[in-house]
Amino acid sequence: MATDPGTRSPGRLFIAYNDRGLEHSCGVRLVAGTDIQGVTDLRTDATDFANALAAALPVNRTITGWGLRLATGGPSYTEAFPDPIPGTHGFNASVPDYYSATVTLDGRSAGTGVGAARGNSRIVLFTGNAYNMAVGQTIMVGTVDPALVSLAFILGESTRLWADFYGQKIDWTGRVTLQFNAAIQKSKGL
Repeated sequence: MATDPGTRSPGRLFIAYNDRGLEHSCGVRLVAGTDIQGVTDLRTDATDFANALAAALPVNRTITGWGLRLATGGPSYTEAFPDPIPGTHGFNASVPDYYSATVTLDGRSAGTGVGAARGNSRIVLFTGNAYNMAVGQTIMVGTVDPALVSLAFILGESTRLWADFYGQKIDWTGRVTLQFNAAIQKSKGL
């Protein structure tokens, strides 16, 4: 049985974005010891995260703001960006721009030592037709798009962002999973 490292992430930093009228957010846990009240430092991290995310979102998505949620739940702080940040990733005109198409970056912590518990983390993005995604395809094969690699790199380099439940730093596995989100399909169609 794995040993609990005794640390916890203090909460999550999330980025809010708009997809043709639908509001989405994606976020990452904060590393243990991060001051969740340190809004000035976290604003800098949020801006870096948002700019990297914009490169991974198609041009018809707009990033509107960011916020913090305590580990105990509920928003503790939200803030709009002074200017909305438009997505800059191209799209594939031969693929329908489904509301429900998602890509997920998967990560896993290294743990704090032999036998220490370690957790997983993932970042889910509603990307429409920015990436080739056939029905039934579950993993991005071949070369991962540079915008997704850059997003994972920015988060991986941060000393405060992208942690597991325990607050241990996450390493991107290099895996990108693909899915059509059933909840969105039920409310908005594909």
